[in-house]
Amino acid sequence: MNSRRTLPPAADTPLVRQIVVSEGDQTGAEVVPVPDGPPALYVRGDAQTLLDQVGLVNSILSGLAVGSDVAVGTFDVPPILAPDSTTLYDLRVSDLETSGLGLADVHLFLDQTEFGRPVRDVRIDLQGTYTPLPATQGGSITVSVGDIMLDSWAADASGVIDRVVTVPNSALGRLTDISVELRTTGAQQQCGLQQPVTLRIDGGSRVFSTLADPPLPVGFPSLPQTLMPKVDVATSDRSLVDVARAVELVAGLQSLTSRPLDPEWVTIDEALASSGPAVIVAANGLLPEDLQSQLPLVRTEDRRFEVRNADGESTSLTFGTEVDFASLQVVRDDGRTVLVATSTGAPEELDRTLDWLSAEPGRWFELEGSVLFTAPDREPITLIDPRTRDDDVDAASSESDSTVTAVVVAGIVLLVVGAAGAAVWSLTRRRRPQSR
Repeated sequence: MNSRRTLPPAADTPLVRQIVVSEGDQTGAEVVPVPDGPPALYVRGDAQTLLDQVGLVNSILSGLAVGSDVAVGTFDVPPILAPDSTTLYDLRVSDLETSGLGLADVHLFLDQTEFGRPVRDVRIDLQGTYTPLPATQGGSITVSVGDIMLDSWAADASGVIDRVVTVPNSALGRLTDISVELRTTGAQQQCGLQQPVTLRIDGGSRVFSTLADPPLPVGFPSLPQTLMPKVDVATSDRSLVDVARAVELVAGLQSLTSRPLDPEWVTIDEALASSGPAVIVAANGLLPEDLQSQLPLVRTEDRRFEVRNADGESTSLTFGTEVDFASLQVVRDDGRTVLVATSTGAPEELDRTLDWLSAEPGRWFELEGSVLFTAPDREPITLIDPRTRDDDVDAASSESDSTVTAVVVAGIVLLVVGAAGAAVWSLTRRRRPQSR
């Protein structure tokens, strides 16, 4: 809207609130009466100040805006730069304590977004206490991630925990559940007289980590920690509908963390020239060639798809009929992550993908792999490359590379053939030349 104030129509019900965003020379936020309805909030500003005025609405400063017309200065968002050494408190894990008969366990949930970056080589200097055991009883303390035992030692009469445990890189996720368990054995008192044991982990326990490049894990589980502390947002078509798609994407990413993301609107050229992470929306499919060449999944011709795995193996699929699709794809480019939302000139399929993600809150969190693929008349599916995620495991062999690519290709074939009917398809595999 321009800077001239035009009253919106009255809301349908008293519970509806209207916000009018107006670009112009005047700056501020104002509550304006609307005839026959509740008042509307006008937010005004130019390209440099409008974002700050919008930020006032959910800022702690909003409580100070006791007048009907107020303007705010610049909001400075400090970047979240976690050091290599921090504490559970700093990662929003408080003191943990539990009691039980013969068994007590607590869970430490390490969230990579709380680090403000992707991490690896995580070590925890566990500090805590437990009920000292009498000479007639034995016991053990076990630290594990899922089915992986990280450490185990005998419980004794000291009642003190002071132990450094290392989390394998292969066990790291966006959210890693680390359990600490105290289990007692030996002489027990008769029924009804047994005393419970208590286990406590101090929130001051230190956590050590290093920056993970590439992230652990890769693909969608690396979001949004790889988009911190600041992320560029760009669209190929600077239309309102593409802006709305970008906003929906950022909102979905924000739902994965309590830490505020710091998006900055830029052009595609600026996003590609930057060394920082980016979210790029190209619903019309018009992507720069250097970015297009890095996508794991592309349509090279009307009837041909190309699937690329992390090791450069490329597999082409040619179908008997032309098929459009939309996708969200996570690209790792020279130490940074780029989330690309695009389609083969079928923006309605991209909108359907975004609608599907927002329909259930858990869908963003459950995304795996690097590609979310949507074909007409079919639910979106993720294409997963389930290979090694860290240097502690041997690199996949050529045979496993082919198997992985075949799994991804099979997913596309089943989805696309189902959408296009009895399509005829052929497969051609190319491999990047191997050095001797």
